[in-house]
Amino acid sequence: YLAPSGGNLIDLAGRGRADTMPHMFQAVGVLPGDVVFYEEAKILEGDGFAAVQLRGHLDGQPALRVSTRYEVRPCEPGIRVRTEILNDGADAQAWMASDGFYWGGRRNLPFVPGPGRGFHNTSFGLTDINEAFEDAPYMASTTHLDPGQTYAHITCNSRAESGIHSNVVTAVGTTRRIVLPRRRTRSSSRAHPPGRTRGRDARSRAGRRADRRRSRDR
Repeated sequence: YLAPSGGNLIDLAGRGRADTMPHMFQAVGVLPGDVVFYEEAKILEGDGFAAVQLRGHLDGQPALRVSTRYEVRPCEPGIRVRTEILNDGADAQAWMASDGFYWGGRRNLPFVPGPGRGFHNTSFGLTDINEAFEDAPYMASTTHLDPGQTYAHITCNSRAESGIHSNVVTAVGTTRRIVLPRRRTRSSSRAHPPGRTRGRDARSRAGRRADRRRSRDR
């Protein structure tokens, strides 16, 4: 278990199937201070949805604020996850808004579509992690046990998601980018709020196949 607080997905399974979800957490990188520490949770219910809204910050860095929303809807087999990160600090930050999965080299194995990929994941370290990033339309994981359980992670607002994958850990989400402090970019004409990573919508799903339908949420 890598997350420093609660507020993470630890159980997910289809009806009548084994729960093999290790745990899913939010992070902006691979260092200890890049993981989110949640301090507040609120249950939301509306017309056709139920959600949990979480608020916190990067671990040990209260000025780098994070909001994550887990949402379920009728007739949808997955969980919608949206994370936004706000740079209210003094320095520019290099971030990717990602969901992390700790496999531990045990039951679950990540699958990435592409030539020479599939379940063939290579290990990496801090010195060669830049070369380990790759883009793919989705990431899946499965066990080789009976009854098996398959999980899929699918971005809802782009054609591909960026990530790193090994038999120990996966981090998958937006492409890495430089995020300037909010106060330095208030006069910016960019369409996206200054000092904030672009909202990352993703769907984590339990099932036999990946559902490629896109979310129409904005």
